[in-house]
Amino acid sequence: MPGIKRFKDEFDHVRHKAYSKAKAQADFRGEGWQLNITDWFYLWRDPKVWSQRGRGKDDLCMTRLDDNGPWSLENIVIVTRLAHLNEKNAKNSGRFGRNQRYKEYDIL
Repeated sequence: MPGIKRFKDEFDHVRHKAYSKAKAQADFRGEGWQLNITDWFYLWRDPKVWSQRGRGKDDLCMTRLDDNGPWSLENIVIVTRLAHLNEKNAKNSGRFGRNQRYKEYDIL
């Protein structure tokens, strides 16, 4: 029913909504999804980190280490969007090998 929140805590409610949206987007793109709501809450447990999510270059995003693998705790990192874009551009230009991904300081 509309208007009924699954979580009484507003922070949990907002994270649940974002979880549902991310899962739906992965399903739409045909990407595997092995994260449950508990995993998602663990990843985004810190309100300060959560508040840094966004679309700006210094905002945080979640991305997969192996683009062919599923969204799972073993295959994701939280990085700035700029780090993600730099990695994606380097990958597409062939500037590094398969196992060379984000630098340690890029990963949250």
